[in-house]
Amino acid sequence: MPRPLSFSAQIVACGFVLALTAALHAAAPSPSDSVSAERPNVIVILTDNHGAWTLGCYGNTDIRTPHIDRLAKEGTLFSRAYASNPVCSPTRATLLTGLLPSQHGVHCFLRGGRLQVGEQARSTLTDFRSMGEVMRDAGYRCGLVGKWHLGDNLRPQEGLDDEWITTPHGGTSTFYDAQVIENGKIRKEPGYLTDLWTDRSVAFIEKAEQDQRPFFLYLAYNGPYALGRLLLREPRNRHAEYYRGVEFTSFPNEGVHPWQFNNRDYIHQPVSMRRVAAEVSAVDDGVGAIVKKLEQLNLTKKTLIVFLADQGWVAGQGGFYGMGDHTRPVTARDGMMQIPMIWWHPDRVQPDQRAELMVANYDVLPSLLSYLNLELGDTPANYPDSPGRDFSPVLSRSASAVDWRDEVFYEFESLRCIRTKQWKYVHRHPDGPHELYDLKTDPEERFNLSDSKTAAGMRTKLEARLGAFFDQYASPKYDLWKGGESQTVRFVDAPRPPQLPAVSSPAVKWEQGFQPAQLTVPKGLEVELVAGPPLVRYPMMGCFDDQGRLYLAESAGLNLRTAELEKQLPNFVRRLVDTDGDGIFDKSTIFADKMTFPQGVLWHDGALYVASPPNIWKLEDTDDDGVADKRQILVDRFGYSGNGASVHGCFLAPDGRIYWCDGRHGHEFTDDEGNTISKREGSYIFSCRTDGSDVRVHCGGGMDNPVEVDFTESGEVIGTVNILYSRPRLDCLVHWLHGGTYPHSERVLGEFQRTGDLLGPIHKFGHVTVSGTTRYRSGWLDPNMVNN
Repeated sequence: MPRPLSFSAQIVACGFVLALTAALHAAAPSPSDSVSAERPNVIVILTDNHGAWTLGCYGNTDIRTPHIDRLAKEGTLFSRAYASNPVCSPTRATLLTGLLPSQHGVHCFLRGGRLQVGEQARSTLTDFRSMGEVMRDAGYRCGLVGKWHLGDNLRPQEGLDDEWITTPHGGTSTFYDAQVIENGKIRKEPGYLTDLWTDRSVAFIEKAEQDQRPFFLYLAYNGPYALGRLLLREPRNRHAEYYRGVEFTSFPNEGVHPWQFNNRDYIHQPVSMRRVAAEVSAVDDGVGAIVKKLEQLNLTKKTLIVFLADQGWVAGQGGFYGMGDHTRPVTARDGMMQIPMIWWHPDRVQPDQRAELMVANYDVLPSLLSYLNLELGDTPANYPDSPGRDFSPVLSRSASAVDWRDEVFYEFESLRCIRTKQWKYVHRHPDGPHELYDLKTDPEERFNLSDSKTAAGMRTKLEARLGAFFDQYASPKYDLWKGGESQTVRFVDAPRPPQLPAVSSPAVKWEQGFQPAQLTVPKGLEVELVAGPPLVRYPMMGCFDDQGRLYLAESAGLNLRTAELEKQLPNFVRRLVDTDGDGIFDKSTIFADKMTFPQGVLWHDGALYVASPPNIWKLEDTDDDGVADKRQILVDRFGYSGNGASVHGCFLAPDGRIYWCDGRHGHEFTDDEGNTISKREGSYIFSCRTDGSDVRVHCGGGMDNPVEVDFTESGEVIGTVNILYSRPRLDCLVHWLHGGTYPHSERVLGEFQRTGDLLGPIHKFGHVTVSGTTRYRSGWLDPNMVNN
């Protein structure tokens, strides 16, 4: 006999839109039963990295969301709905199984390749009953359109066999020319990804209606996806022009919190605000298209729509940007936890209602199954009990208030949190820091009462309740706090001494005879060697892509002058990959060979930008085989001699332009007709657009060799330079002012129109051959060092 799904053992769904028809029969039918045309359809629409505050129905006045707002006006909006985790894969697993990360074992997001499309590909939900399986077994036509991010992406999973179009990975670096999986193959989608998901969903509804079977559609948009370097690129969809002149008053203008670790370049950025707004509105267009199709097919009264997000997202609230994994230590701020959630079903769900009870994503599936009068089905005797509760009575026109305990729980590996109507307690295992907030008097979580004597009793009470909850529900196999394991690679939280214990570096088989340098670091820190011979021998400058792969401008170890460099082309760009996720690179390939002298790499928008004289290059791996098969010269020609005092870069500015430095060997640029448009001998700081157009000189002078630049949050350029003064020799740190002129060689200063004294350094190092700079954005090492 099927095992009944009690309210404490039901499955949760988070971040969806569900479309349902009339009420189901009391017992879940088998697929062989005749399917009634009156059985409800179910559509789940899930958005990605989406704060509730970005929607009009949740109070936003800047971003247009008329179709989602309509759902709220004609349905029930949950004003206090929360995710149970800050990242994608765990929240999606919780949505589909109704279980916590410490029950299903998906503790962190799935990395690229590996479990998704790599040799180890497998579904992380294999051992659990999921929403798709329940709907399939009830006779539904089931399909996924959009982001999966739970493993074995090339094949339909969890009963979603009738439609399966998804992506090979979880992150989004572009909405155009993106990779998608269709019919078990990976291809590029030339159009706008959000429109693709909408169009395929509409087609699925049309086909399912013709089939005369009820359907279950899991529509998982990968928008708005308000993360990554695409936030520094202007939107391209139909809403881009409208938002170009909008002043976004809904985005807070606060100072950056010391705990903010990632995403600092996007805070207070107008282009990032425009990008988020345009992507949110595009998802809203999709919701409108779904509702319109239901209206055309006369399915609106037969259809329940539940709209949610996988997790919350903030853009300046409290000085934070992104989710809880973008801070050090990881966090559980309210805006990162809160998600939008709306249930819409004409004549079934109460219209224009704001439900105030606190609900979590693990409450959704039990509520959905109760609404449909379905059961979970057969499960093993030791199957974990869901912490989910049934809130479906509040959806009914005639339902009275339910007996409800206003509390939700949240976890992310070493962090667990309990959020009640008034209080929030955050516990970090094993050594803290812990947090306690009275949200009635401090809704912005500015005053941590964890060590307050007056709040000690409340902390003790909440800590005990938090422990009792996870003692009741966490499975020993996946309870990380008690030695359990994770199905996914764990999120490696940076050590924050002295709170976390030191971790020994794993043994690495380096090339015989290689001995790494012995480095001294402050107490509580340690240096970990992550790559050495034979994987890499002469690295000069590197960068990471959006999948954590490391690209290195590398020398072949030869000391050649210009003619021999151009004849032999001995140097290259190397790519290092950590295939097993242990933090140590173990695979090395040549991404681009036959280069003169690459002296810098920048990963941006799916391409690698490289300064290798005499050119600035754009390298792309269009077939994802690990080798750049498209090599484009963006800017030429620079002088060089092979001694390293030439072009360095590239570097991405907050305004989205590409910058690089040029040593004192001169340049000569020509247009398409061969006409010289710039010819100078001095050293300069240059910039251009990402397509190589609009090349500009930022500043320059007679110095020998500017090496590297970085940018403040407002876009000011700071960099290192060798030999700004020659007597005595001075290597230094410089503030590169637009139009500024700097000293050293008088011979080239005639190239400038000087209006005053030459500009000097902001810090003098002496004769030390400085080789780079970076702005330290986080407060991990020392909060006083933020933005140094």
